[in-house]
Amino acid sequence: MSCGMSALAFVETVRNCVLVLDSKLKVDKATSFFYETFQLSPRETEGFSIYEIGNGQWNIPAMRTLLEEVLPQKSKV
Repeated sequence: MSCGMSALAFVETVRNCVLVLDSKLKVDKATSFFYETFQLSPRETEGFSIYEIGNGQWNIPAMRTLLEEVLPQKSKV
């Protein structure tokens, strides 16, 4: 699922680290603040699984459980 135009506009203006993930947990979009903070580029991030970006630093067991088991049952975390 792709984010709508209002979601993309929101992501562009947020001054926090935000990732927008698709249904397969691949990065659809990230805020500029995320890229600056983690020293990543859109080319290294967008289209990749959240678990692959940043040399696997997001491949955390507790986060994996949250994203794969809890998120499908709840719309907000």
